[in-house]
Amino acid sequence: MRPMNGRSKARITDLGVFAALEPADRKWLLKTARPMTFPVGATLQEAGSVDRRVFVVIEGMVRLDSGSTHADVGRGTAFGDARSSGEALPVTATALTDVRTYIVPSLAMAWLAQHYPHVALWLKRESTEISLAG
Repeated sequence: MRPMNGRSKARITDLGVFAALEPADRKWLLKTARPMTFPVGATLQEAGSVDRRVFVVIEGMVRLDSGSTHADVGRGTAFGDARSSGEALPVTATALTDVRTYIVPSLAMAWLAQHYPHVALWLKRESTEISLAG
């Protein structure tokens, strides 16, 4: 994993769900979220581990594998511990292509979901196929 280089202009606030935030909260999210890239084959998160972060895919494809089922997901997908529950993560996430993400601390994502119902609905929708931890 490595910090995102300057080539990509995609920002987390370019995703529709975050574009609808109040301007001050969009600015706060840009400061809070950390851009990262992962090469093909990299493990972003491991099932069974505790990791209080949420990954938001900006570019590329990721396989989410629970051991009994899997889903291949791309831009606009979130996975991780969205509620900062501290529970073991239910899925392993592996980069199928080079992937660009933003990593958001779980507490920050939980705050957004609490203050913006559309963010909470988005997170719930994202978790229907392979659930988020917590």
